[in-house]
Amino acid sequence: MLTAERSYREVANLLDAVKQFFTHFDRYVHIPVIQNIEERVKTIRLTLTDQISEIFQKLAHVRVLQCVFAINLKVLPAHELH
Repeated sequence: MLTAERSYREVANLLDAVKQFFTHFDRYVHIPVIQNIEERVKTIRLTLTDQISEIFQKLAHVRVLQCVFAINLKVLPAHELH
């Protein structure tokens, strides 16, 4: 699955296609196959949201550590953190 591989560009393109699909088949959401696809898409979106949030949290943590190390090494003045 592309979410496991973290192929976000491909996933974004596919999710856009699925969004267009649901736009055209909106009146058929009562059909079990369409409902199943919709649930799978929701699960994928939640997985992506969690993965991307995790990436941003890690990046923010790394940036804080870089700033702390830079201040400790007197490479970056404290006023440049903002």
